[in-house]
Amino acid sequence: MRRGTSRITDTPQIQLKRPGQTVATSSQPKFRHVDLLGDDERAAWSGLLHAYSSLVRQLDDELRRAHGLPLSSFEVLAQLFLADGHRLRMAELADRLVFTRSGVTRLVDRLERQGFVTRCDAEHDGRGTYAVLTGRGFDLFEEGASTHVEGLRRLFFDKLGSDELEQLNRIWQRLDPDSCRKREQRLRSAARDD
Repeated sequence: MRRGTSRITDTPQIQLKRPGQTVATSSQPKFRHVDLLGDDERAAWSGLLHAYSSLVRQLDDELRRAHGLPLSSFEVLAQLFLADGHRLRMAELADRLVFTRSGVTRLVDRLERQGFVTRCDAEHDGRGTYAVLTGRGFDLFEEGASTHVEGLRRLFFDKLGSDELEQLNRIWQRLDPDSCRKREQRLRSAARDD
């Protein structure tokens, strides 16, 4: 069987019965789950999910222990720190974080109550709301950044060679070219501002 194909097995008549109905028959093919992905495909997908989950869990644990800051909150502070004027529209913040808008709203609500973020209305159109990094948020980000970067290097980057990092970046580019382009533009813009 060719990689990426599924095997369909013919089955004899399948009886479909809903409560209160008489028995109907159908000769629908049956998919076998083990045939949906090849071994390499299943290993690659599972490896990605497990590695991501483990890495995020460890980074979150380290930030919580050292700074009382969950990784999701740190990511909000990081995006605001990197943004022009340390502020972003809520919708753009959600897009950058790959969170739902309601999820970002709840997270910013919590950070605002803690004094790390504030909100302000957009001056020009009155429809948008900005999340803005406060002085306390700036300080907390700077404290957590060294813990986060050290953890990323130890748990991820130090385990990969430069060729592997380049290969990963090419893979991400191929899988999601629009997001990669936007990230690169933001990074170049942030570097010019420094």
